[in-house]
Amino acid sequence: MAKTRRSHRRLDDLVDRSGFIFTGVVRRTAAATMPRVTTSDRTAVVQVQEVLRVPRVLGDYTEKQVTVLLQKATSAKRGERTVFFTTSWMFGEGLAVTEVGTMKPEDGLRGRIADAEARLADRALQARIERASVIVTGKVLRTRPLEKKTRFVSEHDPKWWEASVEIESIEKGRHKEDTIPVLFPSSDDEMWIDSPKFREGQEGVWILQRNQQERGAPVFRVPGYTALDPLDYRARVERDRVIKLIPTKR
Repeated sequence: MAKTRRSHRRLDDLVDRSGFIFTGVVRRTAAATMPRVTTSDRTAVVQVQEVLRVPRVLGDYTEKQVTVLLQKATSAKRGERTVFFTTSWMFGEGLAVTEVGTMKPEDGLRGRIADAEARLADRALQARIERASVIVTGKVLRTRPLEKKTRFVSEHDPKWWEASVEIESIEKGRHKEDTIPVLFPSSDDEMWIDSPKFREGQEGVWILQRNQQERGAPVFRVPGYTALDPLDYRARVERDRVIKLIPTKR
């Protein structure tokens, strides 16, 4: 059991730090596929055989050759089939990546990586749940723009709106009313673009902070409940998952 936990921890760490995971074979050492890469005993040309995880922007690199900056010159040997855990390094006329770690190929690794991704996703969501003041399941009755209380002008202005959420159940914390006002930024500025935007009739689970201090300049912050992280709003079908991740239901 302890060995299994250690194995899970190592794989979780590698997956957490990697964007591009693939099984490949080293074709050339001290070489590169891109002229911009300075070759050394730590650069290798690897032919991708199976893609296990890839950022959408990269597309399919199966059977293509990529440059890998190895952690050590001995990380992988020529002709050896290896699972590479990597992060992006250079992209353009080819692809160069930096090794985070390696493993020997094994049956069921794709499923184990998917399990690791699920564990990491649960940990990230649980961190938001533990930070929350109140968690409610409900439905947006209406939305309205919030009256601006500052004359300070900036492209990062969140342009606050308020969603009135009818509470079906309270999963964490306390709230006396049947509805709860949730403030959200309507702005698509880079600072707020990934914050959830709400609409009338929307149903789900809100993981709320009160008087948050984690995002936006102080001049733009407003008192009240917010769900600013992408994880802070979950579809209704995830309600049971959220409840299971609450350490102690209050």
